[in-house]
Amino acid sequence: MEEVPGANLYLRTLLLYLTIGGAVALASVSLGVFRFRLLGQILCLLVAIIALWASLIFGVGAAFDAWQAMPEPPNEAYADGAQLTGSIMFGWILAAPPCVFLWACLTVAKTHLKRDSVPA
Repeated sequence: MEEVPGANLYLRTLLLYLTIGGAVALASVSLGVFRFRLLGQILCLLVAIIALWASLIFGVGAAFDAWQAMPEPPNEAYADGAQLTGSIMFGWILAAPPCVFLWACLTVAKTHLKRDSVPA
């Protein structure tokens, strides 16, 4: 399979935005689990999903802009916009599972930490 010129630039730019969104999502879910009860946790989980979704939307847009700004960009850099439209419409489907999984893992860890810290 032949490599498309500039695909690494696209991927690096997208991963930068997803890293920032992932950090915000991690902070939001952690705050919710360790600070609030169930309703607060759900609100923080929604904030995390929206943050990861927004980073996906902005990341795809910025990645295409960076790819198109390189000298002599390939034809693939001028896509029909399906990736951006797909990330806007369905990006929450990609953002929700990692956030819910993180919430579940932190909730289990919190339960075990509470159980271990109670004196017998």
